[in-house]
Order: sequence, then structure tokens, then C-alpha cells
Amino acid sequence: MHIKCLVKNFFIICILLSSNLFSLSIAEINNKNNSTDELCFGYIIPLPSGKDNTYETFQNSKARFLINDLLRENIEVFWIINTLITDVMTLYKNKSKIEFEKGAFIIPFSGNNSLDKLITSTIIDYNISSEISNDNLTISAYILLEEIKIKVMKLVEPKIAQHFDIPTRYGWPCYLQIAESGGFLNFDFLIENEVPSKLNNDNYNVFMWPYEPNPARLNEVAISLSNRRDFKIIRSFVSEGGGFIGSCYGALAASSGFLNPLSGLHLLQAYNPSIPFLPFSFTLSMSDSLMMERPEVLNDLYVSYSKINNDTHPITFSVNNTVKEFFSGPWYIWLGKNTEIISTFDKVTLDDNESIPDFIEKRVEKSPSWTSSSFGSGKLVLFTSHPEFINNITFLFEDRNWEADQYYGRRVIFNSIMYVTSKTIDSLEIKKYYTYDNIREIINITIDLDIPISPIKYFEDFKTRLYNYKDNLNILREQTYNQMGLYSSTFNESIVYPKESRPLLYTYTFCSILYDYINKSINGLEKIENINYLLISSGYNISNNINNLKNIISEKMNSTNEIFQKSLEISNNISDIFNESINNNYLKSVIVEKTRKLITTFEISLKYFPQIYFEILKILNHQWYKYESNI
Repeated sequence: MHIKCLVKNFFIICILLSSNLFSLSIAEINNKNNSTDELCFGYIIPLPSGKDNTYETFQNSKARFLINDLLRENIEVFWIINTLITDVMTLYKNKSKIEFEKGAFIIPFSGNNSLDKLITSTIIDYNISSEISNDNLTISAYILLEEIKIKVMKLVEPKIAQHFDIPTRYGWPCYLQIAESGGFLNFDFLIENEVPSKLNNDNYNVFMWPYEPNPARLNEVAISLSNRRDFKIIRSFVSEGGGFIGSCYGALAASSGFLNPLSGLHLLQAYNPSIPFLPFSFTLSMSDSLMMERPEVLNDLYVSYSKINNDTHPITFSVNNTVKEFFSGPWYIWLGKNTEIISTFDKVTLDDNESIPDFIEKRVEKSPSWTSSSFGSGKLVLFTSHPEFINNITFLFEDRNWEADQYYGRRVIFNSIMYVTSKTIDSLEIKKYYTYDNIREIINITIDLDIPISPIKYFEDFKTRLYNYKDNLNILREQTYNQMGLYSSTFNESIVYPKESRPLLYTYTFCSILYDYINKSINGLEKIENINYLLISSGYNISNNINNLKNIISEKMNSTNEIFQKSLEISNNISDIFNESINNNYLKSVIVEKTRKLITTFEISLKYFPQIYFEILKILNHQWYKYESNI
């Protein structure tokens, strides 16, 4: 009887367990079938456009910053080159079907949970709120709800080198400031003798050649344009896949020169990248285009209106059909088969309605203002106008009453950088997915996080050095300001818009630029300390990042201190001469030359101080997104 009871009870227990297990399985299946969870295939970030105002340009810049943050984390980002209509929803699950204009960015999910969390937490910071950003700007972000197949351009992280030998070092760091505003933080200035040793397709993927500043002299430009060794390296860099962006002087340098009896040979060089350099050529001959120049154009900074000819070209993404900018320099008179017109000069004028030379209306207007070319495997974007000037127009670019958006040129330069560094993919299939429940969970966890003040200070020595450098900058800035006044009285010039004394004005202004970079660097170091405290509390080892950053700052600070001492020595010498009785032309010529030497020496600081800040910013963002995606 005892055994029979045990067997009977055993069967009863088995039946009950089976019943419970069956009920549980049915419940799980029903929950899955009734789930409202969405399959998400990636994100779409529209490129702000249409309103053409300054606020929109700032949003446009913020969108580029997001993309560059993602590219730095080796996340794939694509640029759509045609309009796309697809089902999407916001991060808060508001669904709609939207037509996205060309230039929108697509970030597909990777299928790697860790990477997709990183993508999501980064986009949340830009779309909802950021604990580390200094502004309140947010950008639109949409979740892609369907598989798609589309033609795109694959973006890579731009690594920028700018031509920075003597002719261009009298100028204004336009490209640098624009690059910073869009998060293009791999930026280097290549001074004399650095192109042969540094410019290669491993270190950089785009080379930028700016305009010729007013103080530059013809002999300095001629020396630069006859540098066979540099030209050979630049041609090789572009032909092997590097990008090139040039404005005015930079466009002329990349062209096949002025129309002359030897133009055919220059064009032969443009069509044959294997020809290293012709002995009588004074241009790179990469763009199969010919130009013209006249002194009347160089004497004034004209206001120009460029009209878009090809609105399908990536350079025109988010850009209006007519763009207000500047013109002063050479213009195109012939384009070959490898060069494409993107925009033309519709009107060239002066703000004060002064009469302009007749030939401008007859020859310059309707000529190309923006072009793109191919050279070997590389791409070029060349401007005979100056979109790079349209980024916070200051007194250094004349006394202008500028009613248009003063930052609009950023959009054009951003597009150019992304275009020359990207690769077209005819068919991209997006299939991998991530669930909305996962996205929502990341939003809930990462929204409005607290960042405590770290008791551990890693960078006190560097912050002290940075504060000391600020004090030294104040000394140099005050000296150059006083020297401008002395220059004005000695040379009977206007102190507001001087000509020969412009190098002093530039030195004074660059002191303010570097002062701002120091403040931002100190602030960034403090944020890194606080974020690292969170990482340590979460069990991460951050010693490598700390040591690497310290090494970078130390190296660049040492170089900057050396430059500053040379600059201060020159400035002290100028002050000593001013204290003498300047009654002959010889002493005046000495002052002119020394002020030129001062700016070309001191401006090399732009090579190091911005890089300190950029490296701080890259590590700051990387550490923060790493923390957010892993908590």
C-alpha cells in the first residue's frame, strides 16, 4: 500500500507540474504576440536646412559634431544623396512617415549590443539633453522602422592638414574655427618643411590650402608656388585618394594655372598624376582648369552672390540656392572634363555701392565660383569665392553691414570636408535591428545623470601652466595694442583698419583666440576629472587615457612656450625701437619687418593650443559616452 501511494502521488505531482509549465509557456507566447515592442533598424539625423538663419546653422554644426563623435568611435555613418521617404518615430515613440532631404545621415544598428548602446546613448545626448555640453542646442533624431536599400556616401573621420607656410601665416584661422564648430577635431597646421615629412594618406585624408592674406608679398607667394618638393608630395597625396580643399590662392595653386602658351603642358600634367612636376609650372596642376587675375580684384574685398548650378552635389546639401559671400582673387576662364561647376557668380558688388570695374560684370559674373574636380583617386573642392570668411565676420574682414547669416559659410565647408573624404556606395542594405524597449531603457537610465565633483585632481600641474600662459598672453596682447597706437602715429595710419600694421592687429587678436582656447581647455580638464571619478567608481581603469592626455598636453605646451618666448623677444624689440626717435625710413622698415616676423612666429601657436583643447574634448566625449552606455 505504501508503494502504491507513492506512485499515485508521484503521478499527481507530475500532472500538476506539467499543467503549470504548459500554462507558463502559453503566457510567454501570448505576451510575445501581444508585445508592442518595435523593431528598430537605426537612426536618421536630418541636416537642418530651409530657414537659412544663424540658429539653424548652429543646429547644422551640432549635427556634424554628433556625426564626428560617432565616427571617432568607429561607428558606421552614411550620407543619403537622394531624398528618402520612410516610416520613422521619435525617441519618445511618435510615429510618422517623413521625406528626408539629401544630406540626412543614417546610422544603422550594428547587431552588436554594446555598440548599439553606445550609438543610442550618444544620440540621446544630442536629441534630448546632454550633461556635458555647454549649449542648449538639440538636434532632431528619428528611429528607422523598416529595412531599406539605398544609395549613400560612407563617411570616415576627417583628418585635416592645412597648408601653413609663410604666405598663409599672415592670415586668419578661418578653416580651424569652422572645423572646431563642427567637431572636426583632427586638425593640424603643416608649417615649412613639414609637408614632405608628415603629409601622407595614413596621417591625413584631406589637405586644405587657404587664401592669400593681404600682408603676404608676391615674392613669398612665388617661393611657395615653386616648392617642387612640397608639390610632389601634395600631388601624390591627392592622387592616392586624399582630398583637397582650396579657396582663392588655394584654388589657384591646385588649378592648371593662368591661361598662357604653356597651358597645354600644365593640363597634360593634370590628366597624368604620374607626372610629378613640370619645371616651369607654378601650380599643382591637379584640377584641369585655367584661371585669370587682375590687380583691381585684389585691391578690394567684394561682396558676391553665388547661385547653385548643381543642387544634387553634396557640397550643396542644406545650402540655399543663392549664397552671399566674398570675392577677391582669381577667377575661372576654362574648365576641363574632370572639373564640374557647382555654383556661379550671379552678382559681384561693393557694400557701399561704389562703382566696380567693367570687366567684373563681363568676365567674373557668370563664371564658376565653386567647382569640384577629380585627380587620380582623389577629389578636390575649389572656391574662387570665400565661403570660409562667412563664419562670425569680424572687423578683420572690413567694416561690413552684414544682414545675412554671419556663420552660413560653415555649411559649405562642412559639406566639402565630408565630400572629399567619403566614398559612394551604390547599394546599402539596412537589416540589423535593435528593439525599442532597449532604446527606452537607455533613455530612462541615462537621462539627467549627476556628475559629482571629483576629489581626485589629475591635471593640477597642467592647469597651473595654462593659467601662467594666460598671464603671458595678456602681456603680449597689451604690448601689441600699444604698438598699434604707436604705429598709427608713426606711419600716420588709421588704427582701426591699418594696412602695414595689420600683422600687429592679427597678433593682438590671436592672443584673444588662444586665451579662449586655454579657458576651454581648463574647463575640459575639470570635466574629465569628474567623469573619470564616475568611471573609477564603476570599476574602469582610466590610467592609460590620463597618461596619454598628459603626454600630449606636455609636448604641445613645451612647443608653445618656446614659440611664445621667441614672439615676446620680437615684441620687446619692437617696443625698444618705438622708444627711440624714429626719424628715418630705415627704422620704419625695420619695424615693418619685425611686425611681420612677430605674426608669422606667434601664429604657429595655433598649431598647438587648439590641438590641446581638441584632444581634451575628444577624450572628454569618449569617456562620457563610454560611461553612459555601460551603466
